[in-house]
Amino acid sequence: MLLNIFDLGLSTTVSREIARRVVDPQKHRGLRDLIFTSQALYGGIGLLIGILLAFFSGTISDSWIKAEQLSR
Repeated sequence: MLLNIFDLGLSTTVSREIARRVVDPQKHRGLRDLIFTSQALYGGIGLLIGILLAFFSGTISDSWIKAEQLSR
């Protein structure tokens, strides 16, 4: 669910644009730029989610995982 929130509809839009640009030979250069841009966006989103999970790992382990016999 968290990944869908941060996706913001980008996967659908990028898929549609790639399909449009693959068919038209005049737009192949734009296709490369689109792929590199989407790669940077998804990389940033993934990095942000990873940092947030690392920062809130203590809270997540205390409140979501109910294991009394395991250490934090």
